[in-house]
Amino acid sequence: MENSDDRINTLKEDMDRLLAEKPHLKALIDAFRPVIITQNVLQEKMAGNRVTTLSPDKLKSMGGIPLIKEHSLFPPDDPWQDVAFSVTPAIREGFPHLAEDMDRLTELFRQSPEKLNDYFLRSESPDESKIYEWAANIQVQPAALAFLINTIKRIILAGWAKGMAEEIVALSWDKGYCPVCGSFPMLSFLRDKGQQWLHCSCCHHEWTYRRLQCPYCEHETPEDTTYLYVEGDKESSAFLCDKCKKYLITVSRTGNLQEMDPDLTAISLVHLDVILQEKGFSPMAEREWNQF
Repeated sequence: MENSDDRINTLKEDMDRLLAEKPHLKALIDAFRPVIITQNVLQEKMAGNRVTTLSPDKLKSMGGIPLIKEHSLFPPDDPWQDVAFSVTPAIREGFPHLAEDMDRLTELFRQSPEKLNDYFLRSESPDESKIYEWAANIQVQPAALAFLINTIKRIILAGWAKGMAEEIVALSWDKGYCPVCGSFPMLSFLRDKGQQWLHCSCCHHEWTYRRLQCPYCEHETPEDTTYLYVEGDKESSAFLCDKCKKYLITVSRTGNLQEMDPDLTAISLVHLDVILQEKGFSPMAEREWNQF
């Protein structure tokens, strides 16, 4: 079994290989490299440190209620400050124009660690207006604050998803949003026998879903849903829904080969984001690299 160090080394090798294959992605890969590596390291630690096992309600799951609506997934004793202090240097390294904001946020959380805790404990799904309000109060760019907060959120929730994988997989779930955190998918993977797995944009949990139904609006008619294929790429496509105008990038992954990190996979296919957004579609889940 591959240990944590091996996984990080494999991740770094995949980045180098992708950079050699697609040099036009250099700016994106160089920027997100330290963030993705830090994220992976911390997610492993969070999963390993989860000593509390929650008990998902099977009936609520059947009714489409995700785990985050049943239980608090942001415990007050989580190491918020440690996670923030690990993430800010990674963002600073990859995005030098945000360095001043990261320094300001680091100092804020050092002097008043309760501010970071309170942000999550008051609201598990902070909306955009709250980000702008807080950013204005502490004098940082909203984009910088959102980047940091969302990265921390993903690390915390991925720890739960990974640590409770067996309990979550056993649940009955037929929704297009995540059974753990309620977020929509950023990728779809087609694996053996054509089974579709949706990959959560936030906690990285994966679950099976019907191929012909839109995960976002649950619409399912052949004339309103289709797949867009790019010439010369047999493994990558995009599911399009004309009813809600959302798209979902889809990757074929058959066999037992080791899969590349999903964030890195999504970055490698950012040209599809550009094409689809030019056609008037928007992603089912926004990430830092697909907002144009």
